[in-house]
Amino acid sequence: MTKYLAIPIAFLILLGGCTSEDVIEDQVESVQVEVESRTLEINDMSETEKITLINKWHKDLYESENFMLLSVLLNGYVIDPELTSIVKNQNFGELFNVESVNAVSEWALNEIAHTQTLDEFKSEKGKDPWGVSNGIPTYKKLLPSEMSAMSMFSNKYTGKCTSITNSLYSIMRLLGMDSDSGVILRLDNHTMAVFKVEDRTFAIDNNYIIELDEKTKEKVASFKYYGFYNDRISHKGSIKLTKEMLDSKKTIIEEIVNGNEVEENELYVYSESDAIKYVIQSLEVENPSIYLDAAILGPNTLGLSKELNDADSIFSWISENIDTGHLLHMNDSIQTADQTLVFRSGSNYDKGLLAAALMELNEIECDLILTDDNSYIKYDKKIYSIGEEQVVESIKTNVLYTLK
Repeated sequence: MTKYLAIPIAFLILLGGCTSEDVIEDQVESVQVEVESRTLEINDMSETEKITLINKWHKDLYESENFMLLSVLLNGYVIDPELTSIVKNQNFGELFNVESVNAVSEWALNEIAHTQTLDEFKSEKGKDPWGVSNGIPTYKKLLPSEMSAMSMFSNKYTGKCTSITNSLYSIMRLLGMDSDSGVILRLDNHTMAVFKVEDRTFAIDNNYIIELDEKTKEKVASFKYYGFYNDRISHKGSIKLTKEMLDSKKTIIEEIVNGNEVEENELYVYSESDAIKYVIQSLEVENPSIYLDAAILGPNTLGLSKELNDADSIFSWISENIDTGHLLHMNDSIQTADQTLVFRSGSNYDKGLLAAALMELNEIECDLILTDDNSYIKYDKKIYSIGEEQVVESIKTNVLYTLK
């Protein structure tokens, strides 16, 4: 018996929620579905949607029309270098088949942890370190690079149900699964996935990957689903997933779309665009200042701003508490201020963004200036060098970006 089958029946009741009682809420081919595409062009995106992709907070993502931002987000998982490295370095096999699924299953059981199971965060509201907004935990979705950074707390890749499911789905894609063969499903307070390989049906539930037998297919079919997405298509709305769909030789996307009679205007179909840049937090966007707009919304940053209310105390605190080291693996990316606070580490760019956000929240007017290898805070006729940790007379290197 393979390891993904050797799972206690308590788990196979599949889902009492994410894991916690207080949960609140290469590359790829197109999906073959008989509907017209509705795509999201970068010019169609509002500033709010861009900030949602940057901060990746649960409530904002799931409120997006037709779950379209979740589909955009998932594409960030597929291209994250951390996930590519895992697939390259682990012995998963070179093909997408039952054997490689079994290998991924064993790796996931040993190497992935759920945030809300860690002692480190038991005292936090929601058992999660990403802060509280309006009394509700933000429950940030983590890219694989962030899940790797979270290993400082667990020695494992760490995230919650959506982040874990997105990562394991994306590993299947990198191994060769067609996008229409897998789907991520949203329940009331949980995220899981279903995919097919070699005419067999599997489910992803947190860090478990199981092959569905007759009993568990009936269980999965009994759940109430509020929408679905993958890296090519998404839909927000009540859907059914029957045992017949799970047994069918057709693709899971074809069965769900046609079996639920989902209309054209109820679907979002992903089209490659610059929207992905906000997911990976690239500075190569039309208005890089949006990262400062996103940073000042962070619950942890907001909290710290109440303790540090002048420039000197802000610079001193960052110098004493934030190590040097950028934890996102994308080129030309910048961490949000809350990422830098949770990970207690950041590049000069990341530290500069944290400093600028804290100053903005204290109504200290400033510009964040990013050069080839440093950042500067220009304020009150002064220039503070983040890398040198002191006020300097001028900026002598090439200015790349100015955030204000």
